[in-house]
Amino acid sequence: MKYFLILLVLIGFVTSQAYASSLMANIDPYEKQFKPSFQFQKTILIFYDDDGKIRDEMIGKDIHVYFSENSSHPLVLKLMQKLNQNLEDLSSQARITELELTVKSKMQGQTLTGILEYDLILVPTITNFVVNQTNSYTLLDMNWRALFITDKLMITSQIGTIDINHPVSFIKEFNPEFYETIRETPIFPILEKPLIDSTGLNGTLRDWHYRFIPWTSQQSNIVPEEWNGWNVSVLQKGDFTM
Repeated sequence: MKYFLILLVLIGFVTSQAYASSLMANIDPYEKQFKPSFQFQKTILIFYDDDGKIRDEMIGKDIHVYFSENSSHPLVLKLMQKLNQNLEDLSSQARITELELTVKSKMQGQTLTGILEYDLILVPTITNFVVNQTNSYTLLDMNWRALFITDKLMITSQIGTIDINHPVSFIKEFNPEFYETIRETPIFPILEKPLIDSTGLNGTLRDWHYRFIPWTSQQSNIVPEEWNGWNVSVLQKGDFTM
């Protein structure tokens, strides 16, 4: 009987400055590769003073940026190489052979508040993740969960060249006046911190919630349709509805 593994993770801290790293992975240990999805988010809600430069620069603004690239792009290929070095430093045998990324950014200024949102999604193709496999068990390398890069990651796309790992680069490119306004404020160091950091997802799996979903005709909606009819193990950390 085949068994499949699903990882569901959501780790975040929510205040007026919200950070979140999330991961979802469907792993078939009988296949040679799988594609997890890492999502790195940063959101800042700004409450204006009655009159001030931040309010003047934000009010009425409605800037949206969206683009996606893959490892056929030389700079995305360079990022993939950095991530593989990251895995090697973690003593992981897993390797990334392809990489897709999506960037979504938003800057909106309302009458009383402004919001800055930045969302980076990485979908690597991971191979060589099976350490050992017998008739009775399969041992998987799970260290690929801990992605961490502090470097600038400059990507040139149809919207220009930005550092996708530091949200402040988005502000500098699309609203340079606002960039100068926030340089001496507490907002700036928040946006200056690197985004790619999923080290919090790499703790021991003993701390994760485990759920076994046996074969049934009506399986959980988290199970991919092509896995219906097979036993599935779910490891969960964070808030998900199954």
